[in-house]
Amino acid sequence: MKVTLDTLKALGACAEYLNQFTRLWPDGVEVTVENCRAAVAAGLDVDWFANHALPPDANDAYMTATDPAYAARSQAIGSASADYRKADNIASDAYEAAVAAAPPAYAARNVAVGAAMATHDKALATATATLADAMESAEATLGRALADALAAAVAETESIITGETL
Repeated sequence: MKVTLDTLKALGACAEYLNQFTRLWPDGVEVTVENCRAAVAAGLDVDWFANHALPPDANDAYMTATDPAYAARSQAIGSASADYRKADNIASDAYEAAVAAAPPAYAARNVAVGAAMATHDKALATATATLADAMESAEATLGRALADALAAAVAETESIITGETL
C-alpha cells in the first residue's frame, strides 16, 4: 500500500500530520515495517492512520495486535509512577520533619529548611529522571509494536485484496 499526501488529505489528516509526512516522504511511501517505524520515530500517529485507513477487519486485527503493547506500557509507567510517588512522599516527609525540628531562631531555621529542601529536590530529581526514562522506554517499545502491527495489518489487507498468500 502506497500512502501519499493525497491519501492522508482524503482521510482527514491535520495540517501538522501532512507537513511532517511531506518532510519525510514528499513523493509518498510504501507501508513497510521500516517505514512504519520511521513514522513512529518522527512522531507520526500510526494509530490514527490505522483507524482511518484500514478496513474494519484489519483495524480490529491491528487493535488486537497492539493491545499487549499498550498493556505493557501502562504497567511500566504505572510502576515507575508508583516509585516516583513513593520517593516524593519520603522526600516530602523528610522535609517536613526537618522543618518541624528546626530551632526557632530564624537564621538556623532557614539553614535547616534550605538543607531539607535541597535533599528533597535531589530525591525528586532522581525520581523524575527514573520516571522519564521508564516512560521513554515504554513509549519506544509501544511505538515499535504499533509500527509492526500496522505494517502487518496493511500487508494482510493487501493479500486479501489481491488473493495472494503471505
